[in-house]
Amino acid sequence: MKKYLVLLAAMMMVIAMVSGAFAAQATVSVNATATVTSICNVHGGTLPFGTVNADGVDVTVDAAGGISIQCTKGTSVAITNDGGLNGGSGKNLFMDGGTTTKLPYSIDYNTPLTGDGAAGTNIGAKGTGLLSLTGTVTHSAAEGVIAGNYSDTLVLTLSY
Repeated sequence: MKKYLVLLAAMMMVIAMVSGAFAAQATVSVNATATVTSICNVHGGTLPFGTVNADGVDVTVDAAGGISIQCTKGTSVAITNDGGLNGGSGKNLFMDGGTTTKLPYSIDYNTPLTGDGAAGTNIGAKGTGLLSLTGTVTHSAAEGVIAGNYSDTLVLTLSY
């Protein structure tokens, strides 16, 4: 029995020495990093004027459309346009009907998202916005324009 007690005592000493070997600790810090980039996605629409009558009645034809904008939260954007395909500039543009005349129209950005398009503004905490566009063809602009189908392609550029 003494033999077993001596053996048991020896085993306990070995266990104590081994567990003592694991008593020290080492630590390390792990830094987690990520970069979130500013990005904007834009989905366009149309600006449908419908029928414009140039029959001597002083009528202005308006059209409304919208551009859906989704950006990284907190991104500031400025919006400009390229003047369209038919020699316009800024908000004063032209639709072409394949004739010798062009149909003048104007656009406005009707939302706090852009103001006049000259300065960047924040699109809000959600990072999404709807840019409302309004187009106008005045009666005086339509006078003298040859009958036909008129169109223009306007490219809006978001700078962020």
